[in-house]
Amino acid sequence: MAWIGSAIAATLSSTAIRCVAVDANDNVTPPAEITDSALQIAPDPQNSTPVNSSAESRAMNPYVVSEPIYKAYLAPFEKRRLEIYWKMMLNFEFGGSGYNLSRLSVLTPLRAPQRKNDTSFKTQIVEGNELRSSPSTSIDGALGSEPELSLSGRTESVSVRPSDEAAALRGVGSLGPSALVLLDGVPFNDLFNGWVPWADAPREGLARVELVPGGGATSWGNGALGGVIQLFTLPPIGELVTKPGIPIGGGPPDPSLTKTVVVGAGQVVAEFGSFDTRSLEFVETEPTSGGTVQLLGNVFATDGSPRVLAGQRGPIDVAAWSHHDWLEGRWRQLLGQNVILTATIRGHEDTYGDGTPYQQGRSGGTFASLAVASQPATRFVWSACAYLQNEGAASSFSFVNAARTAETPVIDQLDEPATAYGASWSGVWSQADGSSENAGFDYRLLHGEARDDFGYSNAAYTRQLFAGGDQGDFGAFLQRDRKLASTLRITFGARIDVWDETAGHQNIHSIRSGGLLSADRYSDNTGTEFSPSVGLLWRPTTNLTMHANWQQSFSRPTLSELYQPIGQDAVVTEANPTLRTEHNTSLEFGAQYQVRLKAADQGPSTNPSEKSPNQSEGTLVFEVTAFSNQLHDEIGILSMDRAPDGFPIFGSLPAGYIGQQRINLDRARIQGIYLSGAWHIGSSFSLSAAVLFDDPRIGGVSEAPEIAGKQIAGVSRHTASIGATWQATARLAFRSRLRLLGPKFQDDENTLRLADAIVEDFGATYVLTRQVELFLAVDNLSDADVDISRSAEGVIYKSAPRMFREGLRLSW
Repeated sequence: MAWIGSAIAATLSSTAIRCVAVDANDNVTPPAEITDSALQIAPDPQNSTPVNSSAESRAMNPYVVSEPIYKAYLAPFEKRRLEIYWKMMLNFEFGGSGYNLSRLSVLTPLRAPQRKNDTSFKTQIVEGNELRSSPSTSIDGALGSEPELSLSGRTESVSVRPSDEAAALRGVGSLGPSALVLLDGVPFNDLFNGWVPWADAPREGLARVELVPGGGATSWGNGALGGVIQLFTLPPIGELVTKPGIPIGGGPPDPSLTKTVVVGAGQVVAEFGSFDTRSLEFVETEPTSGGTVQLLGNVFATDGSPRVLAGQRGPIDVAAWSHHDWLEGRWRQLLGQNVILTATIRGHEDTYGDGTPYQQGRSGGTFASLAVASQPATRFVWSACAYLQNEGAASSFSFVNAARTAETPVIDQLDEPATAYGASWSGVWSQADGSSENAGFDYRLLHGEARDDFGYSNAAYTRQLFAGGDQGDFGAFLQRDRKLASTLRITFGARIDVWDETAGHQNIHSIRSGGLLSADRYSDNTGTEFSPSVGLLWRPTTNLTMHANWQQSFSRPTLSELYQPIGQDAVVTEANPTLRTEHNTSLEFGAQYQVRLKAADQGPSTNPSEKSPNQSEGTLVFEVTAFSNQLHDEIGILSMDRAPDGFPIFGSLPAGYIGQQRINLDRARIQGIYLSGAWHIGSSFSLSAAVLFDDPRIGGVSEAPEIAGKQIAGVSRHTASIGATWQATARLAFRSRLRLLGPKFQDDENTLRLADAIVEDFGATYVLTRQVELFLAVDNLSDADVDISRSAEGVIYKSAPRMFREGLRLSW
């Protein structure tokens, strides 16, 4: 795996690994960079592969640390920790499913490490530091700078209930549950509904996020209809610290000698803001004699603000508050010389108010996994994972009268228990020329059931619904990434998934008598899906890169879409157990041009602090991507015209409320173009801009021919963002962002229009000491009203207003 060593060398010579010097009095000096020469990286003496002095051959061998690291005395436990550190770093972090430290590489498109410049699928990388310094309160809000990612709340999840936190890439599946979201290679979407629990991801503990619009279907299978989003947690590997060494013969520490040891590291962030918003998040990593333990957690609460537009509120409208708590523990253990085990356990609990006294909800769950990774040979890496996930959720929905003075309960979703079991294995074989093959499989079994009270009459619910079923999926894939020439490479592969759905049911009981009022059983369903893909990458010059790709993808409806009716805002939506599988055939062409700007040649200088002749002054990067998505049977929503007493499940609907049902759109297409540019001046200033133009059209619907040619619901025709970062001094930095959110429709009939909006955000950080950082952030600086939903009578539900936040970040 020749490129892995190069990526490691590039990473070690950057700031990806933070080293600090500590003198005999434990005084800390600023971070220093580790370079190849400082580490004296050498091949493993146990490896019989011949070694020469070239960087390419050196990169193909496992690494160990030699002189001058060991020139000072290391205690046995220090040496053991250092050896474990490097084994974990090199054999796992760059392994088949591990986190990759370097921005030079990506993992998600092929499910295997690959140079970012070598991938034929467009991949956006958002580093952890960018997420943490973003003015937005939430992870999805920080990711909202990418126009290709659209959110159900349009800005961030603080303003919407957890069950509505959907995300779509390039608008594909905008009314469905969400794009496929992964956390460290395991599906992160809610089990029953498919929404994304952004608040339960470790923002301070995230290393990076990769967004792959229009790619990843061959690697990940079901759910990757419009692409894949993967979150990577910071690795539990401790931290390298350089200290004064002790001579081998003993004695006091000698400042002229140094030793590098592995120590624990941690971070805690406390913040406070408008609407009594408060949050505390921490990350702690501690090496042990045989591995590393890591603990992450978060406590978040906000009193929130009313969801209805200010001029339309009534006495019944109250603030939409929310509380989120989660805790995660990870243990990584070296087994033998080439096998690493990682155990993870995570739990979360969320509660929220939805803008009226009755409408509230909660969700919670636990997750546990065991992952094993190994590099038994220089050019072969494999990894495996098994996991268990339990989730549950509850929420209540009401009708509010026209004067907004009172509400009537409609449905009480008591619980949505769901359990998933999963396992996966993948392996990567690499060649000396940089080509590789990877193969693997996934298995997942999901069981879930909704338990809802409805039929409210005489101050009590009269009926109870039990609805749910089982879903299973087994998929296997094989992919090849081949270098055809020095400037040309090809990627191709295929995946086969076999899925089944069993035990689908909708049972209605009388609460008063306990009798069974109806029992609907749905036929078992099974199918086989083929997900091929092919991509080409051509680099005709060092500055220009061009790519093209094609793939087929699919997504099965969620249990909620199939069996559970839901209510939100002023809309009630019926399930549809006859929904078909969604399919997408996507095509993409793109080009990126990079220009390196250099300072004027002023001749040699004797001052080392001055720029050398022809030193790079910065870079300009331009990117253009054209894409087309041909959708078949995409899930849409159609209004239901029924008599008040004939609307199923919910009964009669008052004026201003909309009854809908999920249907399949026989044909639809989303095509468009993405343009972006970025200007970086060293590390002090950067300016970026991006715009997405979408043309989303419904092609034909057998159940509703009249909506053919309409704009697909939930997809804006244009979205844009402009961002700037300025490192004013070594301690002070500013970040600003402006987002243009184009108008879109809430329904496929295009009767409910959500207006366009401009949202501005601002943030500033000040480094007080190496361990202490202060920050200030303002979300929605201009206090813009952002529509997220609209009733038939014109009642507008909006996103969060202007919010100030200030906080403190402590590191050790």
